[in-house]
Amino acid sequence: MRCLDEVKGRLEYLSLPVREVSRLHRNKFGRYETDGGHYYTCGSPIAALVQDGYREVLYWVWIRLEHNEKGYYLVGYSNVDMDGLIVRVSGEG
Repeated sequence: MRCLDEVKGRLEYLSLPVREVSRLHRNKFGRYETDGGHYYTCGSPIAALVQDGYREVLYWVWIRLEHNEKGYYLVGYSNVDMDGLIVRVSGEG
């Protein structure tokens, strides 16, 4: 049932209007933030444009942001640099 709830949540998120596409930068509190002021903390879902060793093109992933002793990272994409990462913020106005 948990997997179905996760799929439902992702579909609901993807159906929301895109409010902002922006690059991340670290704010004065050490959190990553978009130009529009949307910030992420540990456990936050995030839609990010990434590239990995398998594909030669950038593609969107919807994953989670976490934090360890080295700083913030994308779950499953720990080698992706957070500074300047392109993200998409969706939601109601």
